[in-house]
Amino acid sequence: MPFHQFRGKLSQTFAFDIALFISALKKLFINFKRRELSYIFELAANLTDPKIIMTPRSLFNIILKIFGLFFLRDIVLMVPQLITTLLYFTKSESITEGIFMFLGTAITIAFYCFLVFHLLFKSNNLLDKLKLD
Repeated sequence: MPFHQFRGKLSQTFAFDIALFISALKKLFINFKRRELSYIFELAANLTDPKIIMTPRSLFNIILKIFGLFFLRDIVLMVPQLITTLLYFTKSESITEGIFMFLGTAITIAFYCFLVFHLLFKSNNLLDKLKLD
């Protein structure tokens, strides 16, 4: 089969597949839309439920967790620095320089881990202590 015939046949098959895919998507969207509308009406009926309404406490909780994620990102970025200080520790002229560099980086990472743990997992305790209600 020459290439131009193969290309024509391929484009016809591709067009048929796209048409079949679009019709299947339309059917799926119609069914999904019906289900979603019933779900929206169900949510609207339950708006008086206190679990759904956002309070200032939940907003502060989300903000603290976002700060925790930023500190977690900083920890991930500090790990190569810790590895570099370990390599410098073995090649430094003075052992005390290497120890101070390693301890400085390790203490910083430990402090950030402490902050991340409290901001991500113990944020309710932090909100209680700061009285952010």
